[in-house]
Amino acid sequence: MNREAWRQRALSIGWLAVCLIPVPFGAFASDRVFFVTLSFLIFALGSFLLPLWLRHRQIKKQGTSAYATTAMQLYASLTGLLFSLSFLDLLNSSVLWQNYYSRVAAYFLWMLATLILQSLLARGFDWWKDNRRKHAYSEFLDPCLYALPIPCVFFGTTFFHSMNEFDQLSLFGPGIFVLMGLCYFLMLIFVIGTLVLYFYPRKNRYSSSAERAWQLVRLLIMLLVWVGLHVPSSPYISFAVGITPIFQGSYLVYLIPLVAEALALCVAVACSNLVFLVPSNKKYL
Repeated sequence: MNREAWRQRALSIGWLAVCLIPVPFGAFASDRVFFVTLSFLIFALGSFLLPLWLRHRQIKKQGTSAYATTAMQLYASLTGLLFSLSFLDLLNSSVLWQNYYSRVAAYFLWMLATLILQSLLARGFDWWKDNRRKHAYSEFLDPCLYALPIPCVFFGTTFFHSMNEFDQLSLFGPGIFVLMGLCYFLMLIFVIGTLVLYFYPRKNRYSSSAERAWQLVRLLIMLLVWVGLHVPSSPYISFAVGITPIFQGSYLVYLIPLVAEALALCVAVACSNLVFLVPSNKKYL
């Protein structure tokens, strides 16, 4: 990417911040409970919709845009916002939040950092979208980038807040298992949906019925392997949950599930490649 392209990216983030931040910042600066809550809602909604509107305007006037495509922008906005909530949680429990002026300044910097994160993620997702299915490792990497960001960030944000064991039991109790189940169900939807949509043997990619049949067998193996790894009593689940520092204010709560789920997806895809060892199927390699 040349210098001019980087300049356009930076200007797009700056223009987005100028258009979005003043209204929620003013609401937060009022220091009234209703407007403070409204401030976050305005910022969250604006971080989703405003980039799409600015992109539409640029394309209409110039034929091109420095903002990412609509789908990738929405995907990045949700991922970035969920992740940035953990920083807001840290600020809320820090000494900066006790003083009005430092609280207002910290909130302003949080909004700015969130917009920058969302924009960088959107450009990264957009670049990846243009390079899907082009490399030998694409079948391993692409499903991870489709399926994992939102479920893993949702899990991390849900279990990031720091509290001791007594608070966990007194405030949540059995609710912890409900939250775990919700995160598991979200992961299940994203992973199975991704595998089906990505690996389903469409006619424009596989011309013969035999090819499509083998690819369906391969897809079935992937699903069975992944589901087998995620049976609640499986050693994989016990190990992954056991080493994840939930409710400890550690960013490992984001990293460990991401790495563990990426490995699980790669194992499922690798096991599905065993169908190519069938002698009559080697020609489909």
